[in-house]
Amino acid sequence: MLIFNSNGTKLVNSEAVTHYTISENPDAVLIMAGMSITNSPPVSLERYGSMAEAKGALAELAAALSSQCEVFYMPMSVLRNQQERKRDARVKRKGGS
Repeated sequence: MLIFNSNGTKLVNSEAVTHYTISENPDAVLIMAGMSITNSPPVSLERYGSMAEAKGALAELAAALSSQCEVFYMPMSVLRNQQERKRDARVKRKGGS
């Protein structure tokens, strides 16, 4: 089965994957695919905002793997809909001349 991320920019073949894991980071929860090739680092499939959202997506992936679908798109994350914020050292001033 071919697994795409939610925006269709990353493709992973499930035949080369030995295991799927959830990795919790400070800013997001990741679903990772462990590759069967030795010395190959895990591949991140999708980022999610909460552990519950990631567990739901992993359950959908497991259902698709067990039903032997040809193609699976990872569910859309809440993080993809949020606007990007600029984080810089400049002070934002309001009003004044």
